[in-house]
Amino acid sequence: GLDLESEINLRKATTIQPNNPIILFSLAATLKQRGAMPESMQIVEKAIGLIPPKNTKSNGRKNPDSKDENVVALLPLGRSGSLFLHSLIDNHPEISTLPGVYFKGYFGTNTWHILKSRMQISGHQGLVEEFCNQYEPLFDARSKKRVLGDPFGLHTAPGAGSGFDKMGVNRDQWLSLDRETFQDHLLRLLGKTSRIDNKVFFQLIHLAYNRTLNRGEDKKQLFYHIHNPTLFEGAHFLKRFPNARFLVIIREPVQSIESWLKAFCPNEDTVARARNQSTTISNRMILEQYRNVASRAGDFFDMADQTLLFEIRTASGIRLEDVKRKPHVTMPSLARWMGIQDHKALYESSFQGLAYWGPPSLRSPDLKGFDDDNLKRRANDLFSEKDQFIFRTLLYPTRVHFGYQDPDDCKFQKDIKTVWNMLNEDEPLDFEKDIFDMLSKPTHSLQESDPFIELHALLKCQCRKLQENPAFRGNITLL
Repeated sequence: GLDLESEINLRKATTIQPNNPIILFSLAATLKQRGAMPESMQIVEKAIGLIPPKNTKSNGRKNPDSKDENVVALLPLGRSGSLFLHSLIDNHPEISTLPGVYFKGYFGTNTWHILKSRMQISGHQGLVEEFCNQYEPLFDARSKKRVLGDPFGLHTAPGAGSGFDKMGVNRDQWLSLDRETFQDHLLRLLGKTSRIDNKVFFQLIHLAYNRTLNRGEDKKQLFYHIHNPTLFEGAHFLKRFPNARFLVIIREPVQSIESWLKAFCPNEDTVARARNQSTTISNRMILEQYRNVASRAGDFFDMADQTLLFEIRTASGIRLEDVKRKPHVTMPSLARWMGIQDHKALYESSFQGLAYWGPPSLRSPDLKGFDDDNLKRRANDLFSEKDQFIFRTLLYPTRVHFGYQDPDDCKFQKDIKTVWNMLNEDEPLDFEKDIFDMLSKPTHSLQESDPFIELHALLKCQCRKLQENPAFRGNITLL
């Protein structure tokens, strides 16, 4: 199967580049898929050891205090309201945090290399200017500029994708930050620092941000919305902050995967616009988005199985349904876990004091704050009854583990057989037919298209794993 083929190719690649952490992480993830956990973890440890060490030159001046080693990193499982949760934490007086997911790729492979590229010539000034250029949306959420790591993919501006360009009660405000004031603060902080590496710089960015907004200095904790890191980004972050804790926000898994995949599906409007240019362009776009949907489904099952990251460091989970429906029980217990005070900010959805409406949503554009309309509906926005049945069955261990359904192993055994037979007949899911129907004069059948082959190989692989062992494999416990 695909797993074995990629394992063989990755093993070849490691003989050519034995010290490339990215190749090693890919091999580890493939071995985990196959269930070879001990070898997978050995390779992860080797790869972490190869992530570049910190710069340790010191000239006697002091570094940011080590008390801000107290870091919590937030990840969502699919589309599960992580920006909403972040908006509740943003204004807490004991927390230092930057808005949204702009910094998802901060610990990526080339980020630090790019940021410090001008330091040789223009020192701290070069570093600060490069940072401000690369993260332009931090200063004006209306900016269309990409940020390193592309948290929403290539085609969505990070500010608009977060909903930061339509803030405030009337949605006529946007998040901004005074760039010159921020630069002054950051330069002053760099001037007092003995050594600079990507960890120290990350801490200083937070300090400069707080000073720019007059948010006070004495913060107990740094809160980092790492969002959907690659294994390299997550492991690199943990190498820099070894005591960090992961917080995962979860939503009913079938709703969550449906909402997530829908965000990547082609929609009638963009297809019609592309078709005005030419059918070749619109067809290419539809197939590209279909391929994206297939690979996102794979990412979702990886996350539901729990990424290898949580083998390195266990994670705690919180359910979106509990945050929205029982905030006065859920938020105090989250505050205790984080080691901060229960505070009125934890019940207000805002960033920088502006009311937050959430990321753009076609389905529920007026949903805000603690409204739970999006949680009441059954998943049928993209998925038919048949699609829901397949995903519900394949996500059975996740749904049981997080308390979305009672265990019923007899019914599950029957259902998984049914799903296995459906998948082996290579019958497309209904939402795939809907995507394929958008093509003008397709040159091949749906079953012959690459995304179909990729998605169905993945669903069958998931099915096989559950037939062998239907237990939840992730290292994640509800708070």
